[in-house]
Amino acid sequence: GYTENLRARALAGGLRAVGWHVVESRGRGRRTTAWELLATVLPNCLLALRTDADLALGCKPHPNVTLPLAICRRRGMATWLDVDDLDHAYRAGIAGRLVRWLQRPHPRRADVVSYHHPLLRAHLVGDLSCAPDRTLAVPQGVHVGRFARPRDPLSTYDGRPRVVFAVHLNLACDLDVLLEAWPDVLAHPPRA
Repeated sequence: GYTENLRARALAGGLRAVGWHVVESRGRGRRTTAWELLATVLPNCLLALRTDADLALGCKPHPNVTLPLAICRRRGMATWLDVDDLDHAYRAGIAGRLVRWLQRPHPRRADVVSYHHPLLRAHLVGDLSCAPDRTLAVPQGVHVGRFARPRDPLSTYDGRPRVVFAVHLNLACDLDVLLEAWPDVLAHPPRA
């Protein structure tokens, strides 16, 4: 969907790690904007027309992803659509309704639709009519090797342990779980 989609990079990296050859589309236009979506529709469709693959993976049900996936499906390739959030929920009024309408039909057309949170699965199966047996949980995660340091996992700053919770503050972020666990965290390093 967007050049800066870290989940897409992680999925592509995971496929490479198990031996898949991955061909990625190139971003165009200003990153993470509507212009980038428009500027990549045609190039992504051309990539779908000229690439032979066993699987076409698209991240986010935007038109620059779903149209190329439809081409791949028409050409007989298996398709996988990753839905990492409810994009329409980030927009108010008519913009949110338009995005919801544009994205609605596509997840149920994919051979596999992946998600990272049970609430997203409930939306995909319940609201968008995706077949439950074609959904795949792909949890969010951290590439531990990129952040590994030879020190205690509860790093310190000015002598006090710190915890970083880096997510979008929306329905799927599980902030309530962190808040429920916080008294247990404080019981171990009391000055956290």
